[in-house]
Amino acid sequence: MKELAGFDFEAQPSIDPKQIRDLAASHWIANGGNVLLLGPPGVGKTHLSIALGREAILAGYTVQFPAATTLVAGLAKAHGERRLGEKLLTLSKPKLLIVDELGYLQLEPDAAHLFFQLVSRRYETGAMLITSNRSVADWVTVFADPVVATAILDRLLHHSDVLTIRGDSYRLRAKRKSGLIKPPPAGDGPPVGSASLRPVTGGNNLQTRSYSRWWGQFFMTQRGRFRMAFDTPSNM
Repeated sequence: MKELAGFDFEAQPSIDPKQIRDLAASHWIANGGNVLLLGPPGVGKTHLSIALGREAILAGYTVQFPAATTLVAGLAKAHGERRLGEKLLTLSKPKLLIVDELGYLQLEPDAAHLFFQLVSRRYETGAMLITSNRSVADWVTVFADPVVATAILDRLLHHSDVLTIRGDSYRLRAKRKSGLIKPPPAGDGPPVGSASLRPVTGGNNLQTRSYSRWWGQFFMTQRGRFRMAFDTPSNM
């Protein structure tokens, strides 16, 4: 079982240990908030998500931890068997739902709509922790539909902490030291997890505000389409 005590913060200086300790107190779970852990593969996103889930359990909260592909496959199966409502009810019960590795594979439009229904069902009532190798700005690509992406991000980012991890993969660091793998050339594009429409500078608070400013602009451009597609009593 991954624990916070076993996480190497010195190897990932982009992470603020105090912010992680604050999240480990689990107050955000009680308030139905969300946490997004963003960064390239191997930087410790899954380790932190498991550790924060463990702390939540120790604090008395119920936790469920599916991989994104497993979660979406389960929703699609339930939909095909005409028991989607039952599945969504089951997934709405844990106080914390951890979704690991969202974004490694693009979701089909139908799957994206199912994921939206899950996020909508848990909005402000059940906390979610999502790990992803994609920046928030790239989630339009992940969900293959800007309207669905807008609706999902609108709910997830409303009460959220967005943490971006920059650094080498734990799994590849030893290989690089031995010379078996060459490091990527400098200036090879922005780090995964940074908002591409606004540069992210400074600490985590500035980073989160940058996401908020970008999201405000993006939402305003999509607001009309969002309302037409989703402002129905069943999705409120």
